[in-house]
Amino acid sequence: MDGHAEDRGRVYQASGDQHITEHHHHGDEPAGRRGPDSVRRPAVGRPPVVLRDRIEVLERLGTGMRTSRTGEVYVLHGMGGCGKTAVAYTLFQRATGEGGRVGLWVGAADRASLRAGMLAVAADRGADDAELLAARNGLRPAADLVWQYLDRSAKPWLLVLDNADQPEILRDGSWLRTSPGGTVVVTTRRSASHWWPGAELQHIGVLPRTDAARVLCDLAPHSGTPDQAAEIAERLGRLPLALTLAGGFLSQQVLDPWTMDTYGRHLDEGGRVELIDQGADAFAERDPRRMVGLTWQLTLDAFEARGLSEATALLRLLSRFAPEPLPLSVLNRAEIDGVLPRAVARSRCERFSTSHSPNWWTSGCGARRATGYCSTAWPRQHRRTADRFSTPRPSACSTRPSPPSPTRARTTRHSGCWCPTGSPCCGTSRSRSPWPQR
Repeated sequence: MDGHAEDRGRVYQASGDQHITEHHHHGDEPAGRRGPDSVRRPAVGRPPVVLRDRIEVLERLGTGMRTSRTGEVYVLHGMGGCGKTAVAYTLFQRATGEGGRVGLWVGAADRASLRAGMLAVAADRGADDAELLAARNGLRPAADLVWQYLDRSAKPWLLVLDNADQPEILRDGSWLRTSPGGTVVVTTRRSASHWWPGAELQHIGVLPRTDAARVLCDLAPHSGTPDQAAEIAERLGRLPLALTLAGGFLSQQVLDPWTMDTYGRHLDEGGRVELIDQGADAFAERDPRRMVGLTWQLTLDAFEARGLSEATALLRLLSRFAPEPLPLSVLNRAEIDGVLPRAVARSRCERFSTSHSPNWWTSGCGARRATGYCSTAWPRQHRRTADRFSTPRPSACSTRPSPPSPTRARTTRHSGCWCPTGSPCCGTSRSRSPWPQR
């Protein structure tokens, strides 16, 4: 009797001559242990056709990479849908093209993606399999391994950490550092300076009216005039994501083309967010950041995770106001108790202010109101309560001149409200870096 098996096959019992071949299928490797398919190409959805109103920030970042002798960290912050990733993508293309840099792109939305991506960066820069295996199994510090190879890189590099909306992940693992070998760019919705000590902060906001109209004309040039595009852009809050989706939808209507006026009439009929998100491509459902309705839900979920359970009610309340600066005293009224207790609203406003840029209040609430995202999902009885006292009132600082561009507006808290300082700036801030640097 002669029985044998190939590979990992096993023979338990044999009668006579047996030849057994077993095929073992163990399924896919756990997602948490898989690395990204590539760190050399940006993991973005629809690349911008033309990037509007971002010349100054791109020039600042480009100049910094060309002239800096030591590593720098730049943080692009702003609310969801403002085009932070689009700016990082454009900078990445320039740096890897005429800049001659090695481009490295890592998704930093969660701990597993960040760790897998950074280890893939180490492999790209020369780490061997034994070192990577030891780091994956916890036998050596993973972040130290990554930055060791980034420091040793023979060519200068640009590392983009995209969607780092949980900066505590970067801090706890010591993943964010400076290096003489290259430059780091972070995109995030979290702009509180204590999360980014030593970094240069660049605020990315909604577009000016003219540039917002041009985005629609770039994507759907035959759907209407610039003036019609400007009207639709205002209705969409001049939010780059909403403009891109709307322009994409208009360009896809081949058999029954829509004009911009037609699009505007459908916006009036309700279901604004659903109409806007129809412009998403077939792969958008895999990434909620590519759809207006879902990208803002990420912010609400993040508030919930940080113990701000009343955030949704407060944002829905704020969505009933005009997009101009809002005096906090407006929330200290008896009528608000029908929606949210005043003491809770006051404490939540204070907590919001410590974790988000004041720009988030002035531009973010305006965009949410423009699309009707919060208000349309709000219970009807609460909408009536809010309508009784949500008539826009002048800000305590309304006599100050407004800055020329919402993109570059810096807001400061004084006189009990969030309002523009009246002086244009790029929103940069610097301090000495406490991060490890060799």
